[in-house]
Amino acid sequence: MSKSAAKNRNANVRRNVLDAARTCFQRYGVARTRVEDVAAAAGISRPLLYLHFEGRAGLIEALIDDEIPRFVEANRARIPRDASFAEAFIEGSLAAIEITRSNELLADLLDASSITNLTHLWLDRSRPQHALALGLWKPVFDHGRETGELRPELSDDDILEWLIYVQYILLERPDLDRARQRELIETFVLPALTPPAAR
Repeated sequence: MSKSAAKNRNANVRRNVLDAARTCFQRYGVARTRVEDVAAAAGISRPLLYLHFEGRAGLIEALIDDEIPRFVEANRARIPRDASFAEAFIEGSLAAIEITRSNELLADLLDASSITNLTHLWLDRSRPQHALALGLWKPVFDHGRETGELRPELSDDDILEWLIYVQYILLERPDLDRARQRELIETFVLPALTPPAAR
């Protein structure tokens, strides 16, 4: 077997295992699903699964990594195009909160992993999730600079860091409805990002 064929075969096995793990975790719950269950659902042996993932912990972290791009694309679809910077920023932020709250699988995976919460994934610049988050928000930030709605001296990394912190705080307040979340972002977050002349 050629190297490229072996590489494709390994990629297919990993994809099959991740899909099987997602199904098992959603059906039985992360805490109750065993590695054996995932291997059986994927149609492979337990030893073969261990060749591709470092046990249960490695499988969980790999599935978290697999879920994040889905999260980002769902968020991207909710950011309005051809809107003002303010509206895109607000709607994108509210969507991120709603999508995070509705993704029970990702929450369960994080609880079962060594990762404390999503904030660490987004803000760790050594992780690919940070680049995904920047890619999600960069067009919004660029548009804000072009239209003069965003302070030009603020870096994308700094804005992203602050935005992630704000979203995390709002996530911890399930008692706040969407209208109140919007009000808080409009009143306290946006003014810090916009130049005085644009307020």
